[in-house]
Amino acid sequence: KINSLLDFTFNAAYTFRSPSLEERYQYIDLGEIKYFGNPNLEPEKGISLDAGFRVWNKNMNFRINTFLNTLSNLVIDKEIYPDSLYRKQNVGEARLYGFDLSLEYNFYLNNSFYGTASYIIGKDLNTDEYLPQIPPLNFILGTELNIIDEINCDLSINLFSDQDKIPDDENRTGGYTTFDLAINTKPISLLKTYVKFSFGVENIFDRAYRNHLSTLRGINLLEPGRNIFTKINIEIK
Repeated sequence: KINSLLDFTFNAAYTFRSPSLEERYQYIDLGEIKYFGNPNLEPEKGISLDAGFRVWNKNMNFRINTFLNTLSNLVIDKEIYPDSLYRKQNVGEARLYGFDLSLEYNFYLNNSFYGTASYIIGKDLNTDEYLPQIPPLNFILGTELNIIDEINCDLSINLFSDQDKIPDDENRTGGYTTFDLAINTKPISLLKTYVKFSFGVENIFDRAYRNHLSTLRGINLLEPGRNIFTKINIEIK
């Protein structure tokens, strides 16, 4: 702790992970695309380093963390036959590094702006290729506004950049932006329960886009379009 407003964090760890049963014995048949496990997978091992900086005060919270992970025997989906057959394999040595940050600023009473960002790069150190299934640089920017005392509105913008840092057997995805809106009530007390209602629209402008991490949709590469939802959350005390 530097002072009452500033924090600095640092973590170092040695990691060990045995492959799960799904990774060893997975069998997913999507017709044109198949995913197989591998019972001969070796355990993943690695060293993780993380450093962060935080600012805390009455109206603003800001946090940024950078990380570096070096791994051996990393488990990935390796393409065996182009665009149709994948099998779990170990990567001899790999490095993952990047950052994530978040910001919340209370600009008036309980009305606030917020934002998050994250970025990660993964490379196979033996082949100097990028690792598959790595998300692109992305941001979320939004604002929470109190309409009346019991109702608030949350409007957010989701931005994803192109993902072209990929291995030869993975497809590039383009960047996209979507907008979400949610209206939420504060918890309403009914006897010994608290009820909260939410209504909203996801992907307001019905943007067609592909999520780089979607792998189980067969030939349907696009994510769902505009989604209108209502939710009721009941909590019993």
